[in-house]
Amino acid sequence: MPERAAQIRFLTLALLRPWALCRELMPETLRRRVRKMLHRDAGRPEHVLRTGYTRADYLTMLKDLPVEDARCVPYNPYHSVYKSAFWEEGVTIPLYRMHRDMKKLFGHHPLLATAAALASCDLLTFRKRR
Repeated sequence: MPERAAQIRFLTLALLRPWALCRELMPETLRRRVRKMLHRDAGRPEHVLRTGYTRADYLTMLKDLPVEDARCVPYNPYHSVYKSAFWEEGVTIPLYRMHRDMKKLFGHHPLLATAAALASCDLLTFRKRR
């Protein structure tokens, strides 16, 4: 996943996981204390791996391979936001459905209509050359 500007990351957290935004803004020493109080494993990864590769970099990597129609599409996959099924079903899934329905209403395919700056990752698509 590509690096994202802090403002985009904070906006996403503010909309979908406001408590995580609060945690993100805490000093690291306080975060460690809270994790310890909640008996959470400090070694557990909290974040996804983000790289400095751009969409153009991925397409360049495919240049010498037997593929065609290669594209790197800005993409926001569905992923679990809450640890509770109640909140997942009551908040996240309805938001995703509303997002998809609005894009369909305005005539865009949901996968291709994600703004590049707001995409959480890139979906690399291509076809094997015949």
